[in-house]
Amino acid sequence: MPITLTDQDRLTLRTAAYGAVALMSAADAAGKPHQAATEGSIALASATGPVGHVLAAYPKDVKLDGTSAAAIADQVLPAQPHRGGHEPQDH
Repeated sequence: MPITLTDQDRLTLRTAAYGAVALMSAADAAGKPHQAATEGSIALASATGPVGHVLAAYPKDVKLDGTSAAAIADQVLPAQPHRGGHEPQDH
């Protein structure tokens, strides 16, 4: 059964994938950030199936601007509305 992804789904997937690589690189800033970025990029390029097709497209719609890991994380890890059918309870 084929998977149908909306434009928003594809943008979310690309932002998450490329953002994860950017965060890995930023987290290794004192070590070898270029190596982390290269290895992450190779992993993204190696993806297969529907995800691989989405990631193979040029990510012109992904905008990751930030001068720190926190600034990048603010773009990559935005709060999403709760979708589980049950509202979270305060404890």
